[in-house]
Order: sequence, then C-alpha cells, then structure tokens
Amino acid sequence: MKTVVGLDPSLTGFAWCIYGLDGRESAETGVAVDTGPAVFLPDRIVRYSGIIAQVLAQIDKLEYPEQIAIEGYSMGSRGRALSGLCEFGGVLRQTLMTRYPCELVEVAPSLVKKFITGKGAGKGTDKTGMAMSTYKRYGLEFDTSDEVDAYGLARIAACLVGAEEPQTAFQREVIEKLKEVTN
Repeated sequence: MKTVVGLDPSLTGFAWCIYGLDGRESAETGVAVDTGPAVFLPDRIVRYSGIIAQVLAQIDKLEYPEQIAIEGYSMGSRGRALSGLCEFGGVLRQTLMTRYPCELVEVAPSLVKKFITGKGAGKGTDKTGMAMSTYKRYGLEFDTSDEVDAYGLARIAACLVGAEEPQTAFQREVIEKLKEVTN
C-alpha cells in the first residue's frame, strides 16, 4: 500500500501518522515513548536514538512512503528546550533523509493550523480547536494533540503528492504555498 507520513516531532510527545493512499481513508497514529530528560551528550544521543527508532519501526512496517511531512520548529521554545529541539531535529531530519528515498517537506506550525482550522493563529487554533476542527472535517478523534498535528501533516502530504485534493480554499492556499517553497 502506498503511504505518506506526517510527523509532529518533539522530545516529550513525538507523534506519527501513517496515512494510506489506497483510495479509502486509513490512518495509523501513535506517540513515541520518551525516556526522559538527558543533560550530557552521550545521554542525549541515546535519548534521541531511542525516540527515532520507535518512529522508524512504524514507518518501516510498510513500503517506503511517497512523502514525509514534518512539522517545522516551534519558535516559541526557549533556552535549553530550544537547543535540545534543534539538536534532536537535526539528527531526526538527517536520519529520515538518509533512510527514505522520498521528499521530506517541512511545514510551519502555522500552516498545519491553517490547513486544519482555516486560521494560522488565534482563536480556534489551540489544541482544543485543532481537535474539534479535525473531528468536524474528518470525523476522527485522537488521544493526543500531537497525533492531531501528525494527522494534519499526513493529509497535507497526501495533497502534495496529488493523492487528494484540498477540500477548502484555505487548504489550497497552504498547499500552493508549500509547493512554492519545495519546487
């Protein structure tokens, strides 16, 4: 079965969505289990490797994906959290690009919000708003807000590879914007 993948990477709630492109909607989501904070470099690398291995194990169950959409960095992070996310994000992106022969597209958090809710920020784009919009539009509920984001990213990837058409004007805007920066 052909698939696309949506990834909402974080050190404490890394969620994935493997979305089938077989003509019927099928999505498998999950969240990686984190081993907890690590201060020293060897411990950080072990932590990153453990989280990444869990996600790769899910992707490797199927054929190589047609595309992977990964949520971009959150610019609201600060201090040690920001440096850890950037370090982890670099290791993750390098691993994905080396392992899978498909396009890896980075999607700004505001574009994920806009694709799902119609707005990139503000009222209705918080975790509850994203979950409600996902339920209203697709009839799906998820256990975590991270899985909601991963699902939205997978739907974006499905549109980018031409397996689906955007359903709304704001979804078309997001896809057009992403096509501009990826081509």
